[in-house]
Amino acid sequence: MSVIKNNSFNKPGALVTINEGINEKLKLPFATLALANMQLHKIHVLVKMENKQQEKLQTAYQLEQTATKINNDYFKAKAYNSIGAYHVFDGPQAERGKAGTYLTKAYNLAKKMNDANLMNEISGNLVIIKAKQGLHEEAKKLTEEAVANSLKENDFSGAQNLYNNLGFLYYNQKDYTNAISQFEKSIALADKVKENLTAKQKLEYNNTIAGVYKGMIMSCQNTKDVAKLFAVQEQSRSGYLKEQLNKNIPLATISDAQQLLQKEEVLINYSVGQPGEIIMSVITKDKAEIRYHYPIDELLSFKKAYTNKAKKIPATINPYLSDLQVDYTDGELVRYATKQAAYKKEDFVTLIEWTRQLLKEANPQLQTIQNDFLHFWYNLTLQPIQDILATHPKVIISATEELNYLPFETFLSPKNQYFVSTHDVKYIPNTTIWKIMANRKYPENRKSVIAFGGALYQPSGNVKPTARGIEDFYKISDAINKKIGKGIYNFKPELEAIGFGGANYLAGTLKEVQFVGTLSNDIKVFTGLGMSESNFKKLNATGELKQYKNLLISTHGFTGDVIPEFSGVMFSQPNGGDGNEDTFLLAPEIVKLNLNADLVVLSACDTGLGKLYGGEGINGLNSSFLVAGSNATLLSLWPVDDAGTALTMQNLFKKIVQQNAKAPETLNQIKRSFINGDFGERYMHPQFWAPFLYNGI
Repeated sequence: MSVIKNNSFNKPGALVTINEGINEKLKLPFATLALANMQLHKIHVLVKMENKQQEKLQTAYQLEQTATKINNDYFKAKAYNSIGAYHVFDGPQAERGKAGTYLTKAYNLAKKMNDANLMNEISGNLVIIKAKQGLHEEAKKLTEEAVANSLKENDFSGAQNLYNNLGFLYYNQKDYTNAISQFEKSIALADKVKENLTAKQKLEYNNTIAGVYKGMIMSCQNTKDVAKLFAVQEQSRSGYLKEQLNKNIPLATISDAQQLLQKEEVLINYSVGQPGEIIMSVITKDKAEIRYHYPIDELLSFKKAYTNKAKKIPATINPYLSDLQVDYTDGELVRYATKQAAYKKEDFVTLIEWTRQLLKEANPQLQTIQNDFLHFWYNLTLQPIQDILATHPKVIISATEELNYLPFETFLSPKNQYFVSTHDVKYIPNTTIWKIMANRKYPENRKSVIAFGGALYQPSGNVKPTARGIEDFYKISDAINKKIGKGIYNFKPELEAIGFGGANYLAGTLKEVQFVGTLSNDIKVFTGLGMSESNFKKLNATGELKQYKNLLISTHGFTGDVIPEFSGVMFSQPNGGDGNEDTFLLAPEIVKLNLNADLVVLSACDTGLGKLYGGEGINGLNSSFLVAGSNATLLSLWPVDDAGTALTMQNLFKKIVQQNAKAPETLNQIKRSFINGDFGERYMHPQFWAPFLYNGI
């Protein structure tokens, strides 16, 4: 069962099931071949799972013990290979030397058994060791032999990984042309693997091979091939969304983007190479070019000034940290070989998390620090294209990775102006999705707005969660996938297991939709118990939802990371329940809606977040509503303030309903009104005007 789930890229379900099997085998008073096989499979399941490196290492040591007890060289070699791989990729800097020892032991055992497949597998890790030792030609030869053997066995996934490794070998030697050639072979094999996968399986698979796209992007930047860079940026984001919208449409080209752009617009596709390395394809109506920024000294200095403070570094260590290549890691001083090696992914992610924290709390005592952070982001992402921005006041952003969690509107220019003060900003998943939505033709005679708000909930805290640890969440995720496979969308037991129940009443949501209801005679508003999930689905089934240009849902919102299916909004919770519905409209249900909407607005908290997938981007409520038929969404990046949200929504709908104004331009104007103090000094802080992002056409 676990093998089947893992092959279907349902890793949480596979992990839950294999743990059950291992626990049964451990009840025996002796070690068995079956136990070793299960432990090895668990290692395969844990590959590329987030925050599972230590569990994978522990399982490898357990496999080594089992293999020793049953005297099996094959499983010993597998265990040594896994332990060696940990020290190559994840282990502490001071223990990296252990990698070569374990991998050599593994390779010698494989050679002794004359097991070509096992030697191939171990070679993939040995290659990295040899490359770090400067033995590049030996590393290339090993890789090429392993690739040939993998292809001979029709092991396309293994060959894909080996070509990826070879690509990085060439990249590190600054042979970018050969690097691109290897990355292209790796991507072609990945596409071959994906031929027989479902859309969801492709999403999970892309998450495991995201590194190959990053290598390709970094190589294209160095060869200054903007067409190839743009193509791989399109290929490496929103593929799952495209699969749901129109899997047969070819990926967009630079020419497609230029046809969609207006003269005053610029499209910026952001990619991140090494942590903090910003690579952009910048497209205007008549020009396309690559822009690049990697201020490693600034990145390290900023890290030492702020994020290192969280480590509580002893004062006696501080003098040594003036050297940018020295850091305090795992309780000891470490000097890295290069400045680039000293700045890690977790440093970049921490910087983003701290920026978000500063933005969502209007704390006057932190104003100077907030400004430092926002100046930093402007210098990193926007200063390199200042000349283009000077002549293009409308900016369309396709972000990547954790950059999706930041509102570019808030970045501070050298003149201490928020970016939105001088430019209109909106976001798109990628140009291919933009092209698909631009070709949609909706009736002009649609009504203006259908709105839902003022929901009545059961008391907050009425449900006590039973899930305690990550394993419980994986079990719940597995149960959800089983239900979805059977077409069942009532997740009440699973929702209650993680504490989803009642909630506090939001009086502001009632006032908000009631105000919108006064703007035109064709607006329909549902409040109180009329705002039920069952009623909402009836409106969808009868085709009434698709008769409106704008859909507004004002209520509690939430997004799921561990369980991405649990992203959605709350509806009213009548005493005795809502028939067959669980009162939560979730992402798997949203994609099944039938909308003809220009815009969906979720006036709720955290609705713009979701699970971040490598090779895809954020998969959350934005994607769900675009699949359902909306051309754009307005979602939030953090918990929103009632009064600030009411000001935003009232002004937005007043203009788009009564003046037929365009939503993205109107939203940018409203943000400038906040900044200028038109709504009062209290609301000038980004906490109130920055959380809502316009994503779409």
